[in-house]
Amino acid sequence: MGRTLRKRKRKKSCVNSNQIQCDNEKEVLELLQWLGIKTHLQLYNFTETGRGLRTQKNLMKGEVLISIPMDKMITRKSMKKTSDYYPLHWSTQLMLSCFLIRESMKKQTTCSNTTTKSEWKIYLETLPQSYDVPYFDCPQDLLIYLPRHLKVSIEEQFLLIDTQFRELVKVLQEENFVSKKRFAWAWFTVNTRGVYFPDQHDNLALAPFLDMFNHSGHVQVHVENTDHFYNLKSSNNFPKHSQVFINYGPHDNIKLYLEYGFVIPDNPHDSVTFTLEDLFEILNLTEDTTKNLAKKSKFISQHQLDAKLQLVKNEELVSWSVLACLYILHSGNGNKSFGLGSPAFSGHLTNQTKTTTNNNAQCHNKTSKAHNENYTKNSEYLQVFELDLSWTMFESELCTIANSLKNQLEVAKDKISTENRLNCQVLPKLLDIQHDICSFVVQRMLQTKT
Repeated sequence: MGRTLRKRKRKKSCVNSNQIQCDNEKEVLELLQWLGIKTHLQLYNFTETGRGLRTQKNLMKGEVLISIPMDKMITRKSMKKTSDYYPLHWSTQLMLSCFLIRESMKKQTTCSNTTTKSEWKIYLETLPQSYDVPYFDCPQDLLIYLPRHLKVSIEEQFLLIDTQFRELVKVLQEENFVSKKRFAWAWFTVNTRGVYFPDQHDNLALAPFLDMFNHSGHVQVHVENTDHFYNLKSSNNFPKHSQVFINYGPHDNIKLYLEYGFVIPDNPHDSVTFTLEDLFEILNLTEDTTKNLAKKSKFISQHQLDAKLQLVKNEELVSWSVLACLYILHSGNGNKSFGLGSPAFSGHLTNQTKTTTNNNAQCHNKTSKAHNENYTKNSEYLQVFELDLSWTMFESELCTIANSLKNQLEVAKDKISTENRLNCQVLPKLLDIQHDICSFVVQRMLQTKT
């Protein structure tokens, strides 16, 4: 009998020590029974990704991963059909957040009062009670130590919750209806678990069980809706006992942290983003040191060249926008010292530039040529759209930028570790990844000098 029990335990545990079956198996089975579906997917805890879904059989490309009954999907239409509680001007996300709050309150009262019972009780019991998005993961007093772009993005998330919570309270006129903390839980439940669903509004819905899939940028999925089911199909193969992923989109790690509360190593879409203001501060650019700085800054903003200033961990090292900004900022300032008048730079006027450069040139030249006066006035700057720029032309400045951002990240990392911020789970990982990108850029530039 003892041997049989051990065999059962071994069978129940995963063949991979990095995978452990979740201890809420009963709740998941109840959820599947409530949904009225059978599936080869099981809920497991994975060392790298946390809770996710594992397949019990080989899954082939094009096979349906899961089918959720339409009457179990929580959509804008289904909420409005059952209640006039939700104002039409509300976003679908605010509606769904309010829905979760109301239904979870019903669930809590069932212990002592059976007159109010949520029909979604089984689904609600499978939802996480906490998330690792910045709102919960990053204490506000740490914001001053973060690089500007990351700081601003996180501040916007705090402001968004405040704004949406006030909207809910204003419409419902019930100050004690829910705490902001509870509202934030509901908002990020929708934000992290919502799926695409066409509704002629925000195209957002909640899909019980389907929301347990984790993200991978290396897979593709597509949705097929029928009258009765929301079907999810994969364009990849998944071997037996492997985790099954879906794709949330081509997001960098800051986006993944903000929206979903996790980051992934070696993210092909990752970058370290900075602002034009950062550029001015790091390079000590002022009107006293740089000719026509205000005019140049205006040109950069008008042509949106500051919209994607990034360091990247590949052979390009920096985005084209960074090179374009540096060219414009140094135009007319004695270009020779920046390599712009050197033989290496001459001859880079070409009709066969990089794709990104060419696309920018076509777009911005059309806009500028429509305004002849501005075109003539800024002709020196407009050359940037015809140049095949290289980071080697601005090596010194770029190395300064990368080192400065690297130092900022080190300060933020030290602040978190020295104050023993145990509630910061994902932010330190994000800072490590960003620091690694900066280090990569600096090292590659130093290698070219030796």
